[in-house]
Amino acid sequence: MAADAIVVLTGGEERLEAGLALLNKGQGERLLISGVYETTTRRHLQNRLTDPDQKLDCCVDLGHSAHNTVGNARETADWAAAHGYKTLIVVTASYHMPRSLLEMRAALNEHGVSLVPYPVLGEHVRLDHWYLYPGTARLVAGEYTKYLVSLFRLRVLSARI
Repeated sequence: MAADAIVVLTGGEERLEAGLALLNKGQGERLLISGVYETTTRRHLQNRLTDPDQKLDCCVDLGHSAHNTVGNARETADWAAAHGYKTLIVVTASYHMPRSLLEMRAALNEHGVSLVPYPVLGEHVRLDHWYLYPGTARLVAGEYTKYLVSLFRLRVLSARI
């Protein structure tokens, strides 16, 4: 599954841990954490994450410009182009992966970048029989709605321009 680099879309600590573990295993040479709060620093991450190989110092970039999934895609496209990356492992929540890949493929289309999904699942999300859990049902329904809006925007509206 090795790629040129790894991109983690913020939103859950398990995503950061998974991305850093992939980096430590040599699955990519660099890691972008996209959508980091403006006030979050590398020191904050060092205090929260286990980093035995100290990769946070040398091989992790913090992306502060993205505020949503479209922004994640643009930030990733700019970062990948600046480094000349052609394959990226995308780390995000499993329920968020379809829309993330849709937006990323649209943003990276002209750069010819291949995406390798690496979905993670938070402890609080129950995808087995998701419809039985009100919190998970709202999450899945909301994400599916956002996916449809993104699909419409990217496929239908962009075709009209």
